[in-house]
Amino acid sequence: MRTIRRAALLLLALLVVCACGPGAATAVGQSQSCRSSMGEGRCEGSIRTVRGPYTYDIETDGVMRGTPYRVWVELSVDTSEMRVFVGSAAEPSAEAIARPGEPVSIEGVAEVGAFDAVQVGMYVAEGQEATGVSYTIIWERE
Repeated sequence: MRTIRRAALLLLALLVVCACGPGAATAVGQSQSCRSSMGEGRCEGSIRTVRGPYTYDIETDGVMRGTPYRVWVELSVDTSEMRVFVGSAAEPSAEAIARPGEPVSIEGVAEVGAFDAVQVGMYVAEGQEATGVSYTIIWERE
């Protein structure tokens, strides 16, 4: 029994180290309010501090993979700069960079992907952190 506990603790420690290694995303102090119904929704929120590549998943339970959604994002930051995009990081359908005093508003189409979700990326450059992040995300099925 003692061996199993040690193995479990070791595994947990390795997972924590892997999750917090270089390039890992961290979002601290998140607060949001959301409403959704019948393939559309709206979330407004804030994040005190973001480090790394943070991905916001719009949950689409029961919707087939590949189903397109139109997504609108408004985002502002108090410090640093943050790249925001709709869809995949490699091939976003819309993207912009928010800077202090320069909020952004984008509109794009993304498909439901893995884990029944549509993704909105909020990336901060490696080694940097953005504070005072505020966002509104609106979506509807195409």
